[in-house]
Amino acid sequence: MRTGVLLIAALIVAVWFASVRRPAFTPSESAGTSSSPASPQAEASRENTATLPVSISPAFDWKRRFVEISGAPEWQQSELFEDVVANVPDGQLRSALDQLTAEQSPAALVLAEMLVQRWSEKSPAEAAQWITGLPDDEFGHRVFQKVARAWAVTGFAAAVDWIQQLPAGGNRAAAIDSLAAEAAGQNEAITAIKLITGDSLRPERDDLLSYEAQQWATTDRDGAVTWVNTIEDPALRETILSKIALNLGAADPLAAAKFIATVVPVGKERDDAVIDIVRFWACATPTDTAAWVEQFPEGQLRVQAMEGLIDVWGREDSLAAGAWLAQLPAGSSRDAAAKIYAAILSPVISNGSN
Repeated sequence: MRTGVLLIAALIVAVWFASVRRPAFTPSESAGTSSSPASPQAEASRENTATLPVSISPAFDWKRRFVEISGAPEWQQSELFEDVVANVPDGQLRSALDQLTAEQSPAALVLAEMLVQRWSEKSPAEAAQWITGLPDDEFGHRVFQKVARAWAVTGFAAAVDWIQQLPAGGNRAAAIDSLAAEAAGQNEAITAIKLITGDSLRPERDDLLSYEAQQWATTDRDGAVTWVNTIEDPALRETILSKIALNLGAADPLAAAKFIATVVPVGKERDDAVIDIVRFWACATPTDTAAWVEQFPEGQLRVQAMEGLIDVWGREDSLAAGAWLAQLPAGSSRDAAAKIYAAILSPVISNGSN
């Protein structure tokens, strides 16, 4: 009896000792085996541990990547630099640009230009402030263009104010060119014209003025023409008016014909526009075009206009074109048109005789 009691007591002690030595949480239990509830301290520790990231990525080393990519062929660098541009922290943009522009290597300037593009899309005023100190050179021209265009998209008036404060030179001219290209899409042609007019004379200025005036004419032809007629340079004035007429001719040849007859001064630019309008109009209503061309006095313009008319009309309706040509009075213009007509019919006659 006593021996039995001792055995039971020994068994109880063994069980108690095993429970004391057993860990509260084991990997096998985390997989689904049951366990006793954890203590409040252990639960808090587990919650804190769960909120920690598994791993923390090291800071992006743009300098190392720049050195690696600089050794790649130039035609690959822009594409490879896209990852660098996307990962440089905002707070390091200014420092990175300072270092890259100081290096002045081709690869450094490529990356710098891409970083300026990114910066100007997010914070154009800050980017504009940084580029103001750049020299007036090819790189400066490119980044001024990028900032001006990006700023014009998000705040056209602010971009204009910035450009107006820039000193005269290539950087300012580049910014004006870029803003002018964006102005047309925002119905700001008048603003762009004022900027361009105030810029110093340069070959590109006249082309920009012509482009902006043409854009203006699409929404306010009378206003655009009134301004064009104030241009002192007669050659530039004729060029712009002729292009306005030509653009109109593509959409409304009859209106273009009236416009060119009453507004555009006589000259080569006008004659070239007339010939193009004749061809546009002949595609739609050749008989109306013919009635207009018949009013031209005999001369080089009438010759070229009739040649263009017959070249279009004769291919579309040779019988009607031939009938009109036959009733014209003799003259150099009729002879020239007849040659074009004969050239059109020649393959038809040749095939019919075979």
